[in-house]
Amino acid sequence: RAWPSWLKLWVRHREGAMAHADGQANQAGQASQDGQASEASQASTDSRTTQGRRVTDPMKRPDPPLKFALQMSLIVLVPTVFSGLFDPMKVFDNGDDNVNYKQNELLTPIESGGGIARVGRILTSQSSIGVFEPVALIVKLGLVQVFGLHARTFTGAATMFHALACVLGMELCLSVERQLNPLAKISQETVVNAWAASLLLGLHPLRVEPLAWASGLPYELSTIFSILAVILHMRHWWWRRWAVGSIARPDGPYRLAAGLMLMLAANAKAAALGLWPALVLFDLLIVREVRGQIGGSWIFLILLDNLPMFLGTITAAYPAWAATGGGDPQCRFSFRWWHRILRAAYMAVTYMLQQFWPRDLCVLHAVPLEDIVPCSWRFGGSVLAVLFCGCLAARIGVRAVFVAAAYLALLSPTLGILTNHITETAADRYCHICCMTLGIPVLAALVKSLRPKSITATIGLVLGVASAETYATRKYVEVWSHPAKTIEHAVRNSPSFYRTRYLYGMQLIEAGNASAAVAEMRAAIALCPRFTNSHFGLTQALLAQGQLSEAAAAMKVSVKQDPTNFFSQFNLGVILAQDRRHAEAADWLERALKLDPTDKQAVRMLVESRRMLQDQAKSKSRKDSAAQKGKKPSVGKFADIAMPDEDAAAQHPSSIGKFATTAGQAGDAQETPAQQRDAPSQGKPEDVAARAPAPPARAAEALPPYLSIVVASRNDDYGGHLEERFVTHVALLYYQLRKACISGVELLVVEWNPPADRPGLAPLVEEGLALGNVTREHALSSCSDEGGPVVRLLTASPSLHKTLQIKGFLSPAPMAEYFAKNLGIRHAKGQFVLATNPDVVFSPELVAFLATRTLRQDTFYTASLRFDTEWPSRPRSPMGHLELLVERALDDAQLEGTDYERTAKHRPEAYGPAQKAFGRICADGDDGSGRIAGYWDFHAGDFVIAAKSWWERVAAYPELNWTFGVDTALLCKFFGRGLRNAALLPPCLVVHQHHRIRENPNARRVMDEADLCSLCKKDPLARYDPLQRDSKLWGKHADGFVKIFDFVPAVNAA
Repeated sequence: RAWPSWLKLWVRHREGAMAHADGQANQAGQASQDGQASEASQASTDSRTTQGRRVTDPMKRPDPPLKFALQMSLIVLVPTVFSGLFDPMKVFDNGDDNVNYKQNELLTPIESGGGIARVGRILTSQSSIGVFEPVALIVKLGLVQVFGLHARTFTGAATMFHALACVLGMELCLSVERQLNPLAKISQETVVNAWAASLLLGLHPLRVEPLAWASGLPYELSTIFSILAVILHMRHWWWRRWAVGSIARPDGPYRLAAGLMLMLAANAKAAALGLWPALVLFDLLIVREVRGQIGGSWIFLILLDNLPMFLGTITAAYPAWAATGGGDPQCRFSFRWWHRILRAAYMAVTYMLQQFWPRDLCVLHAVPLEDIVPCSWRFGGSVLAVLFCGCLAARIGVRAVFVAAAYLALLSPTLGILTNHITETAADRYCHICCMTLGIPVLAALVKSLRPKSITATIGLVLGVASAETYATRKYVEVWSHPAKTIEHAVRNSPSFYRTRYLYGMQLIEAGNASAAVAEMRAAIALCPRFTNSHFGLTQALLAQGQLSEAAAAMKVSVKQDPTNFFSQFNLGVILAQDRRHAEAADWLERALKLDPTDKQAVRMLVESRRMLQDQAKSKSRKDSAAQKGKKPSVGKFADIAMPDEDAAAQHPSSIGKFATTAGQAGDAQETPAQQRDAPSQGKPEDVAARAPAPPARAAEALPPYLSIVVASRNDDYGGHLEERFVTHVALLYYQLRKACISGVELLVVEWNPPADRPGLAPLVEEGLALGNVTREHALSSCSDEGGPVVRLLTASPSLHKTLQIKGFLSPAPMAEYFAKNLGIRHAKGQFVLATNPDVVFSPELVAFLATRTLRQDTFYTASLRFDTEWPSRPRSPMGHLELLVERALDDAQLEGTDYERTAKHRPEAYGPAQKAFGRICADGDDGSGRIAGYWDFHAGDFVIAAKSWWERVAAYPELNWTFGVDTALLCKFFGRGLRNAALLPPCLVVHQHHRIRENPNARRVMDEADLCSLCKKDPLARYDPLQRDSKLWGKHADGFVKIFDFVPAVNAA
């Protein structure tokens, strides 16, 4: 009595019970008149029980035994249909996955006692793409700690979470049934209907994106918490009605638990913010059905009772709102109010239609702003469709109106009605929470309305529809397993979206199809001239084609678009320097340094350009002087011209420098700096309801290095003295590269299946680098300490080797040479890739040839090979050891009586046409003029160079479970594609260090070498053996199987 009347609960149990009792009493009287005594007695008993408040809480009534069996079937069926997401070969994409996982420092392994501090950092910081989703990050961190940082960890976890969500969705259906029909028992038919709805929507193709995309995991987490929030919301209603009475209780246990679940859902993904208004609408529906009308006091009571739910959403709503402000100067869709209405209607209708006909995936689906007009059938027609559905719902009844309003409320965070943060017009993931929380109960009601004759008929019909869904869903899962297909699909669906054209262009660049990439980049620029990334992509594509002048022109357009972008001006200077236009290069580098005077590489590039200008002036002066004296000027080697002076202020820089793209503006669904560094081949810009405003970030990346050198090994003492051979290889290679001041070179050492009982290769690499990294004081290097090659160690774990063996791709041997080389080639970033072995040493003249940078895109290179017959030893002095090794290798007398004696007649220099065609390449560089009828194939596994794009086009080495003839097969692939072969002749040669031979168990003659070569020439991507690994997967393995370590070489001052 102390409570004011307006605080009384809108649904009084006594009023409802009395009304029900009256109905039961009337039913009993009518039954007595008809002579139905037993039925009248039962109705009277029900009447007395209801009036006496002894009605059992519907939430506590036992469910049919069939319920548990059907729930277990969901746990089994859902992961089975999505089984492809557990594949160990699943990898992160180069878009948001790269940033959300691989480069996310919040997901690094936690040291002992650092868990609380890490969680604190997560709760106080945004993710690297500007989305505030701390709950999802905490769950991700837990998964990383238990299962490791693998793509399948998150896609597999999302699949299991989805199975749980389907079970909860079934429970949600039963809760809704109890709420709307409180005095009815849950029958087996009702349970089957709930199961049918959960299964059909759980296996629907629109569920693929949040499961198959590792970055979609937060949507699934948010869905689980959202369903729990709804179930607890209904449980609170019954707890308040049966246990408390007539007063609103926002502090009730179920209400607080529901508020907590909603807070977790919204902080896992802000797309769940639309759940709170949907729950308020549900309460209004209940009041309307019980009382027949809704007054202002009831609305106030409902809001008061839902106060914890509201407070739970505020924790995520404010960060989401704060992160969506600000405009985007790079082709942001600046919507007017009618644009927002048209787009919202289009999205709502699209999601509804795709439930019945999921013809296309909404991946990067966007429509240009100029196409969003009322007269368009897609947008104007969508508005008419929404109005028609609203009128139809009003015609059907109150519950239909509620469903329509709740549908729009749940979608509201992703419809972009209030903000401009969503660039994509539609996306499958945007409707995921709505389909699982609202769609399942609605579909269960539709199944119920069909009134099937029996449970068996219902189950049979549902399984038939589910089988059709399974076919389409598994096809979509397969599409998501191939990033290139996903991007191609996006381009087909959104040909007028500049971002899809840009991402597809980057994919083509990575695939080596530079000409098609140029067309895509030009299309992206035409759609959005202000999108700076497209200009950078066009420049990169033109550089891949060797069109330096056109690349410089493209970069000048980028500078014009954004004169304050440091990297635009820096990259322009680099390209002009590469084109030998040093005066212009110096001018642009000076402008770049005005924007960022602290950039050391720009300083070095400027110093080098000025030095080259001085050299050109001196050369011109010598020519003029010689002309006056009537003498012919002397011409030195190209490598000599490119070498810096002994006292130069900086190292000789790479002809290819940084390559940067601008970072995304606030709220834009585009790559972050780390994504741009990785030049994404498959992208999915993260939607969000929350993206933090940030100033343009400096996203720098070097343009691809000139040369990548790949060597593969394992420390198993294969052939004897392996450590000595390996250290010598690394030391002398690094020494010569440093001495020649060759920049833009990376050395990738691949350690395959390291043995558990021996040290790894890392100490040997460090030892070799220390021996080869001599100081300038000993006049062995004229480069600065910053000018050495980049050295990386890629370790392929024993579990990867075992997995490939189980699948039949590898023999029992512990080493897989060409699998390892392919892994290194796949990770190589250079324009050209040199595949070699750890038991060879390059002659100084061969390294000098590489320094000329005259390798050609249309040529693959082999080299003359000489053999040393003495057991190797660690080099004490790199210079002396190299001279002695080459001297012994050139002495054919040492070969007499050895296994190497027969190799003398196989040298390319002994072949007259090769000597004529390639005799001057070593000294003068390759101008492309020399050619022989075929190609030179002898010990091709020790030395072969080709453009990275051609390695990719022919899928590198065939990945077979034997090695005999595989090195030759690679040359056959190149030659079959029309590439020219150039054999490097002495003094450019490769020295093979001595070891025992014929110890490789993989060197089995399974297929005739000529037959394999013929097949490779015909189709480099074909399957040549039943146990050959798919050529599309060459060198590609799940991230968790491969670890990468970058070395910082120590200086050897001795």
